[in-house]
Amino acid sequence: MLFREFCLPTMAARCAEMMQSAEAQNWGYQKLLRQLCEAEAADRRERKRERLLRESKLPAGKTRGNLEEGQLPAKVRRQLPTLLEGGFLERAENVLVFGLPGRGKSHFLCALGRELILRHGRTVYFTPTFKLVQQLLTAKRDLRLDALLKKLDRFDAIIMD
Repeated sequence: MLFREFCLPTMAARCAEMMQSAEAQNWGYQKLLRQLCEAEAADRRERKRERLLRESKLPAGKTRGNLEEGQLPAKVRRQLPTLLEGGFLERAENVLVFGLPGRGKSHFLCALGRELILRHGRTVYFTPTFKLVQQLLTAKRDLRLDALLKKLDRFDAIIMD
């Protein structure tokens, strides 16, 4: 089969299995091809999500599932659904979060970033602010500032902690 040559690994891996199902269940060629394509598309979406999560460098433990939304101020809880839609990214608006240490600001932003990746496939990058400043200063010193800025520009959102 040419599936591997055309970079269709899921179709290559599942072709024999699906052909057996097609024969057993009397599928037509269209249904077989649709099933193979849907499997490939689903697998690609999953691999993309995993890659975006890995590249985001978001802390693993800070998810919406373990975010104590009840501890958030009422104003933030009301804005959460709107932020989860990601419209602020389209409008190139900044989201600034202030508060005392230990109040869940980082957890909230990491959970938001993770949801933007999972729901909308957005590119997110998480970094401590001091680390980003060090990278920028080093890049400037090494005359690589343009390259670093281009790399950062490919992200839809940068979360600086």
